[in-house]
Amino acid sequence: TLTGHMVLALGDRVGGVLGSDDVVADVLAAGVRAGEAHWAMPIPEDMVERVNASKIADLLQHDWVRWGGGLYAAAFLREFTGAVPWAHLDIAGPAFNSGGAFGHVTQGGTGFAVTTLVEYARALADFRRAGHQHRQHQNRCHDDFIGRNGHVVGQQDDTREPDEPAERLQ
Repeated sequence: TLTGHMVLALGDRVGGVLGSDDVVADVLAAGVRAGEAHWAMPIPEDMVERVNASKIADLLQHDWVRWGGGLYAAAFLREFTGAVPWAHLDIAGPAFNSGGAFGHVTQGGTGFAVTTLVEYARALADFRRAGHQHRQHQNRCHDDFIGRNGHVVGQQDDTREPDEPAERLQ
Protein backbone atom coordinates (compact mmCIF):
# COMPACT_ATOMS: atom_id res chain seq x y z
CA THR A 1 0.00 0.00 0.00
CA LEU A 2 0.97 3.64 -0.31
CA THR A 3 0.95 3.99 3.46
CA GLY A 4 3.06 0.90 4.11
CA HIS A 5 5.66 1.99 1.59
CA MET A 6 5.81 5.51 3.03
CA VAL A 7 6.40 4.17 6.53
CA LEU A 8 9.17 1.92 5.17
CA ALA A 9 10.76 4.86 3.36
CA LEU A 10 10.34 7.60 5.96
CA GLY A 11 9.90 5.94 9.33
CA ASP A 12 7.55 6.93 12.10
CA ARG A 13 8.44 10.61 12.54
CA VAL A 14 8.23 11.98 8.98
CA GLY A 15 5.16 12.21 6.75
CA GLY A 16 5.28 11.83 2.99
CA VAL A 17 3.83 14.45 0.63
CA LEU A 18 3.08 13.65 -3.00
CA GLY A 19 1.27 15.64 -5.66
CA SER A 20 1.55 18.74 -7.82
CA ASP A 21 4.89 20.46 -7.34
CA ASP A 22 3.39 23.82 -6.33
CA VAL A 23 0.96 22.37 -3.79
CA VAL A 24 3.61 20.02 -2.38
CA ALA A 25 5.97 23.00 -1.90
CA ASP A 26 3.22 24.95 -0.09
CA VAL A 27 2.42 21.97 2.16
CA LEU A 28 6.11 21.50 2.99
CA ALA A 29 6.40 25.20 3.90
CA ALA A 30 3.29 24.90 6.08
CA GLY A 31 4.85 21.88 7.77
CA VAL A 32 7.98 23.86 8.58
CA ARG A 33 5.87 26.65 10.12
CA ALA A 34 3.88 24.02 12.06
CA GLY A 35 7.01 22.26 13.31
CA GLU A 36 6.08 18.96 11.62
CA ALA A 37 8.50 16.97 9.47
CA HIS A 38 7.32 16.11 5.95
CA TRP A 39 9.28 14.88 2.96
CA ALA A 40 8.36 15.39 -0.69
CA MET A 41 8.23 12.18 -2.66
CA PRO A 42 8.52 12.13 -6.47
CA ILE A 43 6.16 10.62 -9.01
CA PRO A 44 8.64 9.36 -11.61
CA GLU A 45 7.58 8.86 -15.22
CA ASP A 46 8.35 5.12 -15.07
CA MET A 47 5.69 4.80 -12.35
CA VAL A 48 3.17 6.53 -14.60
CA GLU A 49 4.09 4.04 -17.34
CA ARG A 50 3.53 1.14 -14.91
CA VAL A 51 0.09 2.46 -13.93
CA ASN A 52 -0.88 2.70 -17.59
CA ALA A 53 0.57 -0.71 -18.54
CA SER A 54 -2.63 -2.76 -18.31
CA LYS A 55 -3.60 -4.67 -21.42
CA ILE A 56 -7.22 -4.88 -20.23
CA ALA A 57 -8.14 -1.89 -18.03
CA ASP A 58 -7.54 1.82 -18.41
CA LEU A 59 -5.33 1.78 -15.30
CA LEU A 60 -3.46 -0.86 -13.40
CA GLN A 61 -4.25 -0.42 -9.70
CA HIS A 62 -1.62 -2.91 -8.58
CA ASP A 63 1.31 -4.73 -10.05
CA TRP A 64 3.57 -7.30 -8.46
CA VAL A 65 6.71 -5.16 -8.53
CA ARG A 66 7.65 -4.72 -4.91
CA TRP A 67 9.94 -1.72 -5.21
CA GLY A 68 8.68 1.86 -5.35
CA GLY A 69 5.17 0.96 -4.26
CA GLY A 70 4.51 4.33 -2.64
CA LEU A 71 5.54 6.16 -5.78
CA TYR A 72 3.46 3.77 -7.86
CA ALA A 73 0.41 4.45 -5.69
CA ALA A 74 0.96 8.20 -6.02
CA ALA A 75 1.10 7.85 -9.81
CA PHE A 76 -2.19 5.95 -9.60
CA LEU A 77 -3.78 8.69 -7.46
CA ARG A 78 -2.61 11.38 -9.87
CA GLU A 79 -4.61 9.75 -12.67
CA PHE A 80 -7.79 10.91 -10.91
CA THR A 81 -6.82 14.55 -10.38
CA GLY A 82 -6.96 15.81 -13.96
CA ALA A 83 -5.50 19.29 -14.10
CA VAL A 84 -6.48 20.07 -10.50
CA PRO A 85 -3.51 20.94 -8.25
CA TRP A 86 -3.34 18.40 -5.43
CA ALA A 87 -1.33 16.92 -2.61
CA HIS A 88 -1.60 13.70 -0.64
CA LEU A 89 -0.19 13.72 2.88
CA ASP A 90 0.71 10.25 4.01
CA ILE A 91 0.78 10.45 7.79
CA ALA A 92 0.55 6.84 8.93
CA GLY A 93 4.09 6.67 10.29
CA PRO A 94 3.97 9.70 12.58
CA ALA A 95 0.20 9.54 13.30
CA PHE A 96 0.63 7.10 16.18
CA ASN A 97 3.52 7.07 18.61
CA SER A 98 3.93 3.61 20.13
CA GLY A 99 7.15 4.60 21.88
CA GLY A 100 7.95 7.13 24.56
CA ALA A 101 7.15 10.82 24.40
CA PHE A 102 9.48 13.12 22.48
CA GLY A 103 9.33 16.89 22.02
CA HIS A 104 5.66 17.87 22.21
CA VAL A 105 4.52 14.40 21.03
CA THR A 106 2.97 12.14 23.64
CA GLN A 107 2.44 8.40 23.41
CA GLY A 108 -0.56 7.31 21.33
CA GLY A 109 -2.38 9.27 18.65
CA THR A 110 -0.37 12.33 17.70
CA GLY A 111 -2.67 14.41 15.50
CA PHE A 112 0.22 14.66 13.07
CA ALA A 113 -0.40 16.97 10.09
CA VAL A 114 -3.38 18.77 11.65
CA THR A 115 -1.27 21.85 12.36
CA THR A 116 0.32 21.56 8.92
CA LEU A 117 -3.12 21.64 7.29
CA VAL A 118 -4.18 24.57 9.48
CA GLU A 119 -1.04 26.46 8.43
CA TYR A 120 -1.66 25.58 4.78
CA ALA A 121 -5.27 26.81 4.99
CA ARG A 122 -4.15 29.98 6.79
CA ALA A 123 -1.55 30.74 4.12
CA LEU A 124 -4.05 30.06 1.34
CA ALA A 125 -6.59 32.39 2.97
CA ASP A 126 -3.94 35.11 3.46
CA PHE A 127 -2.89 34.79 -0.18
CA ARG A 128 -6.45 35.02 -1.45
CA ARG A 129 -7.25 37.90 0.88
CA ALA A 130 -4.14 39.77 -0.24
CA GLY A 131 -5.03 39.17 -3.87
CA HIS A 132 -8.60 40.39 -3.29
CA GLN A 133 -7.36 43.50 -1.50
CA HIS A 134 -4.87 44.11 -4.30
CA ARG A 135 -7.66 43.87 -6.89
CA GLN A 136 -9.84 46.24 -4.84
CA HIS A 137 -6.96 48.71 -4.67
CA GLN A 138 -6.34 48.42 -8.40
CA ASN A 139 -10.03 49.01 -9.09
CA ARG A 140 -10.07 52.09 -6.85
CA CYS A 141 -6.97 53.45 -8.54
CA HIS A 142 -8.59 52.79 -11.91
CA ASP A 143 -11.80 54.54 -10.80
CA ASP A 144 -9.90 57.50 -9.38
CA PHE A 145 -7.53 58.09 -12.27
CA ILE A 146 -9.26 56.92 -15.43
CA GLY A 147 -12.06 59.00 -16.93
CA ARG A 148 -14.93 57.66 -19.01
CA ASN A 149 -12.99 58.12 -22.22
CA GLY A 150 -10.08 56.12 -20.83
CA HIS A 151 -7.74 59.10 -20.47
CA VAL A 152 -5.83 59.69 -17.24
CA VAL A 153 -7.34 62.46 -15.13
CA GLY A 154 -6.57 64.01 -11.74
CA GLN A 155 -7.14 62.15 -8.46
CA GLN A 156 -10.45 62.74 -6.72
CA ASP A 157 -10.78 63.25 -3.00
CA ASP A 158 -11.31 59.76 -1.64
CA THR A 159 -13.81 60.36 1.15
CA ARG A 160 -16.11 57.46 0.23
CA GLU A 161 -16.63 54.38 2.35
CA PRO A 162 -14.36 51.41 1.42
CA ASP A 163 -17.08 49.56 -0.52
CA GLU A 164 -18.64 52.65 -2.08
CA PRO A 165 -17.84 53.08 -5.79
CA ALA A 166 -15.93 56.13 -6.91
CA GLU A 167 -17.92 58.73 -8.77
CA ARG A 168 -16.93 59.08 -12.38
CA LEU A 169 -15.36 62.32 -13.46
CA GLN A 170 -17.50 64.22 -15.95
